[in-house]
Amino acid sequence: MAPTSAEGASAGTFIYQPLNAFRQEIRLIEVLSIEEPIVCQLSVVSLLEKPRYSALSYVWGDAANKETIMVNGMMVPVTVNLKAALRHFGRHWKSFNPGRNLSSMRIWADALCINQNDTDEISSQVRLMERIYSCPDLVMAWLGSEDQKTSLALKMLCQFVEEFQAAKYDPKILADLHWLKNHPYLWQIEENTPEGNQVGNPVWDAIFFLNSLPYWRRVWTLQEQVLAPALVFSCPSIAVSGANIFNALFVLGSLRAQLIGNKSIPDFIPTRLWRSIGLPGHVGQDPIQHLVRVAMLYSTVYRAQRLPQKAEEYQKLEIERLEYLVRFPFEATEPKDHIYGILGLLNPRIKSKLKVDYSNRMTVNTLYLDFTSLLLEETKRLNSAVLRFLYLAGVGNDFGLPSWVPNYPAASKNVWHASWDTFAKVVPEEEARKLNSPSIRGLILSLSGARCLVVSRLGPKFSPFFSRENRYLVAELLKDSEPRFCHVWSFFRLALGITNETYVDDIWHFVLLLEFVQSMEKFLGDSCPSYLKGIALENTRGLEEIHQSNFQSGLNEHMVSLQMREKARGWVSSALAMDRNMVAFQTDENFLGVGPVGLREGDHVFSLLGFPSFAVLRKAGSRYRFVGPCNISERKFHSPGTMKRLPSHGGYFDLEIV
Repeated sequence: MAPTSAEGASAGTFIYQPLNAFRQEIRLIEVLSIEEPIVCQLSVVSLLEKPRYSALSYVWGDAANKETIMVNGMMVPVTVNLKAALRHFGRHWKSFNPGRNLSSMRIWADALCINQNDTDEISSQVRLMERIYSCPDLVMAWLGSEDQKTSLALKMLCQFVEEFQAAKYDPKILADLHWLKNHPYLWQIEENTPEGNQVGNPVWDAIFFLNSLPYWRRVWTLQEQVLAPALVFSCPSIAVSGANIFNALFVLGSLRAQLIGNKSIPDFIPTRLWRSIGLPGHVGQDPIQHLVRVAMLYSTVYRAQRLPQKAEEYQKLEIERLEYLVRFPFEATEPKDHIYGILGLLNPRIKSKLKVDYSNRMTVNTLYLDFTSLLLEETKRLNSAVLRFLYLAGVGNDFGLPSWVPNYPAASKNVWHASWDTFAKVVPEEEARKLNSPSIRGLILSLSGARCLVVSRLGPKFSPFFSRENRYLVAELLKDSEPRFCHVWSFFRLALGITNETYVDDIWHFVLLLEFVQSMEKFLGDSCPSYLKGIALENTRGLEEIHQSNFQSGLNEHMVSLQMREKARGWVSSALAMDRNMVAFQTDENFLGVGPVGLREGDHVFSLLGFPSFAVLRKAGSRYRFVGPCNISERKFHSPGTMKRLPSHGGYFDLEIV
């Protein structure tokens, strides 16, 4: 759903008559013909009368790429994706409703059922969105017109469910992986499949393709899936139960998390497939992260709303639900959609106090401020990490918001996630309870924090020279990596005795290049070019052709021993997994850290009461601005020792963030 776009705008008021908001009226589509042109008829019903209907969940697609259908006798432009969904809807609907006549099928689809030129109607219908997707007989999630990979992925996920059921969902049996031997199509590599961005196995290639679809990243489709009483995932040739798909994804996500720490590869599974799936020592993006994230949220909401829970268990589920909704933003075209698009998934204490208004009467600033204030109230009530929303905040937003207010549009496009606490608290929990809890007054966030470190030096922006698709080439080398972050650039400055600041960027690329070289040796064997086989950079000309940059003079004089490479592998692995929109830094106490690219020398690293990670703040007169979350490494720049506690300059004190 993207309610403020202009799809169907040319139809204007010719096909729309005002809806009665008091009666909770909505429009429904009857598909009269799927031949060219598709012919539809709109009718008006009241949700109070509990009409029978189905709902469509889909992404609009390219708004510039439209085709026409006939609605109420008028030719109306719609996106290609909506037209395809309407064409296939009836056949899939019939397979799930074999006893019903197709003529009784009615569909709710936002682009046609809401007058996109009327902001008041948009606001009114969005207020009903929770009911619209909670009441239909069926919600059909249309994943797009690509059929071969999508249908294969859906079929295989359903087969996974059968295997999981046979194993009685026993995690020990499933983690053993020997059940896979009976299904060679899940682990065999096709011959003549080139190395590169393809997995080499059609099933996993299809599942990874499914994960890449924009459907899973849109904020409106998230709500539509989770609210649906009966969900079906569909593409042109197949429609399958959403419950089965989520069941498979939930178990796969849990199983994958178990296997990350497993250092042995089953002897019958090809190494190439293992590292493509990312087990163990995976690098880069989780290849099924979007699928699993939606499945986990679905499971959380399902357990909270449909299964009896004890009070303390319900509270844990509420906290878990807020974590998924607040910390991991989904995409939206209209800034207000980031809030309104999850309204139906929030508890009544929040959504009852939020006004839905797409007109200019409600600014983005006001909406985001109101929502953040309500979030703080709710997390305080749940006794949760009350400042979790700061993960998506920071200086440099486009709306003139205070630095502590989440910037959802920017965060949904490019966000990195700082780790949870890796060190002991600066002050004991008993002492922390005596401090003032965070509060919001107007544009000011008041809280307690302890100043720990000062940013003294910035390192390079993390920007691996090879593409995301090629990251898996180094995964086999990084199995024994440490899970904690430590900075490659600082380690090599120390190990190689390089003190010139201008070399820092090149050292970063140098380390990645060495790992790339060894991976090329491993996979290419005798066909590997001779200039790639040396451990030292004695001849950089050929390497520069791959790297496409010039190394600083003098760098190629240094040798990097195999022992040093072994130490660096874990650090390279962690660095590769990070988003590119971050920068390494060193502090006054010689600790190492990583934070958002907006960091400056002189910024302060704080431990904030109610925020699970460390934060970077910048002085603004007597107050501070929130720069962003950060990670602090266990290791000091000059020492391999582990710190038990960050230094605290004066303990916790009250401060204000603007």
